[in-house]
Amino acid sequence: MGLEAGIPAVRINDPKSVVQVWDGHHRVIGTLGPDDYYHSSAVNVACILTRPNGQWYKLWNAAGIDPSATSAYVSTALTHVMLPTPYEMGPCEDTGDQPGPGTSCLRRTAVGAGIGGAALAGATWLWRRGGRG
Repeated sequence: MGLEAGIPAVRINDPKSVVQVWDGHHRVIGTLGPDDYYHSSAVNVACILTRPNGQWYKLWNAAGIDPSATSAYVSTALTHVMLPTPYEMGPCEDTGDQPGPGTSCLRRTAVGAGIGGAALAGATWLWRRGGRG
């Protein structure tokens, strides 16, 4: 995937790493890197999206990563803007997109495990109490 002139671009911070590209629904749709002959380590970006799990660059052309994608994002913490940029990037319009790993999924898993553990402990206690009486 080539870079478009006149459009801001970002490159991965660590040339040996792989950075995940996310859609707006907590799914990985591709990667950037490593920085070698066979992989793309840079991509054009349009704006910055701020979410509770960090800031994200919205890709200029999501279909270049995944033809079915309507939007794509890379982490600002794992990439840097290639200078000079022809214009300042502003914030993205709020479309409701949620790139990156979902924190709510982790919370639901932890709550479910806690409830399951409490139920198991209660059942064990009742079983032992009933077995002694």
